[in-house]
Amino acid sequence: MIRGHDDGSPLFVVDGPPQLYTLTGHAFPTPLVFPHHLGDANEKDLSHLSTLGETRRVLAQRPGIVVTPDKPREGPPNMEVLDTVYAYVRKNCRRVANIETPDALTTARMDVWADCRKR
Repeated sequence: MIRGHDDGSPLFVVDGPPQLYTLTGHAFPTPLVFPHHLGDANEKDLSHLSTLGETRRVLAQRPGIVVTPDKPREGPPNMEVLDTVYAYVRKNCRRVANIETPDALTTARMDVWADCRKR
């Protein structure tokens, strides 16, 4: 689904499988690529980077495809980050798929947002 909508702009995976970057040939847009880094409130600002600041920085690059969980995967969610990402995709993108993805001991449903407008 990602390859079918890839226009060469950045990919941003939030609280989802980081292997999507490698599988689609996209560079990591931030060092905070593992699911809990941005999506879990328990990891908010745990590194030297601000989770909201990194989210805003990546969104300022105008990713053309964004992958998000269809609902927060584990709690407590970092709604500050998730609300910022959801605002971006609602304004700029269209949902092209809702796909079940394997996880460590379970599966998760992920939304693929694509065809994001360039401004």
